[in-house]
Amino acid sequence: MDSANISDEKLQEEFSYDAKELEQAKFKLYKKLKQDKTRLEFRESSRDRQA
Repeated sequence: MDSANISDEKLQEEFSYDAKELEQAKFKLYKKLKQDKTRLEFRESSRDRQA
């Protein structure tokens, strides 16, 4: 959201969020992306050890 250069106001309007709900959604998305990145790095390191 931040890297897409979309304003908070536009996101609030698009998804019918208030400021608190938007911050919670951004936090959940950040947490999910970080978790996915960690899983990908783990898979890559596991694959390297097997090779």
